[in-house]
Amino acid sequence: MGNLCGIYKSNKTSPEQAPIETNIKTTNGKSDSNEKVNEEDRNEGNEIEVKGILKNKIKNDEENDETLRILLLGAPESGKTTLIEQIRLLYKQDFKDTEFLHRKAFIYNNILDSMKQILSYMKKKNFCLENTDNETKAQFVLDGFENLYGPFNEKESDAIKSLWNDKNLQEVYKRRAQFNLNDSAGYFFEELDRINQQNFIPIPEDLIRAYVPTLGVDNLIFTVKNRSYQIIEYGGTKLDVKLLEDLYDGINCVFFVVAISEYDQFLPNDKENTKLQNSLKILDKCCNYCRDLNVPLYVFLNETDVFIEKLDVSPLSVYFDDYTGLSSKDALLFMHELIEERCSMHGLKELHHEILCCCIKIDETGKMLEKIFKKLKK
Repeated sequence: MGNLCGIYKSNKTSPEQAPIETNIKTTNGKSDSNEKVNEEDRNEGNEIEVKGILKNKIKNDEENDETLRILLLGAPESGKTTLIEQIRLLYKQDFKDTEFLHRKAFIYNNILDSMKQILSYMKKKNFCLENTDNETKAQFVLDGFENLYGPFNEKESDAIKSLWNDKNLQEVYKRRAQFNLNDSAGYFFEELDRINQQNFIPIPEDLIRAYVPTLGVDNLIFTVKNRSYQIIEYGGTKLDVKLLEDLYDGINCVFFVVAISEYDQFLPNDKENTKLQNSLKILDKCCNYCRDLNVPLYVFLNETDVFIEKLDVSPLSVYFDDYTGLSSKDALLFMHELIEERCSMHGLKELHHEILCCCIKIDETGKMLEKIFKKLKK
């Protein structure tokens, strides 16, 4: 690879001068009754795993009548695992040693992948770094090393820190929705000195913010005030209708997570549909199942802090032509009403359902969950 900016010297651009990309027609985001959702591929491995969990962990209702079972759903990268990690920390469900090392390794991988993603986007858009000395470091990060899920050496960490402090790279980071960068990237860049140690032990916020993809099904059993709860998290790029039928057997309620900050992020290789629109399509299916089986639904609006942060750079009105609000409070209310309308359209008006805002602060999440668990016990 050539020099990040040097090969474009005749036409280099500052990211501050570049227009915001949208590539989307304005929409009110409402469900279309005639909308056809493509039939999704089935994952036989996931189906076998799910059936195994339900068979082995929930032998029969007589033996497990004290266990309340929760199905956790949502689109990929919506924040399902974040909620699981908060519950694990709140109710003292310690990681197994191998699981802990797995998450620790992913933190280093997240840092390197995020920096490579930013630099690749800058190169693609012909954005130059402000500090020309950083060009060599950028080339090194893109081509020079592959992190093996462990601490960086001095040269590697110096390159990442110098690049993160570059003014032009910071401007690009503000527009991270345009290239679907993980929203926790900035947090880990800021914490690099603490993280990049041989004796590094992740703190709770590290574990909550780290992106670790769920493959198949994750299963967590915990106790709250002498009552046993089981959360079954389904992960993957597709949500199988047949698989859902198996999952709902014996389920007491459904948690559905929506990352509202994804209102301006497009699906891979699709410049017509945003990730939020995809989440709403999955929510449609979830609502139908909750209605048919008379199961309460709790919808968690995740990444509200990132959502608010984005509004000045990426106006909500660009993506929803019926939005006329002026403040972040107006924007949050709009999203709440959008989800509520979606649920009502699928017959959940009479069925118990709630729309809640997730919080990165674990104590706030704890208060919210305590209220939910109290209702479930009744």
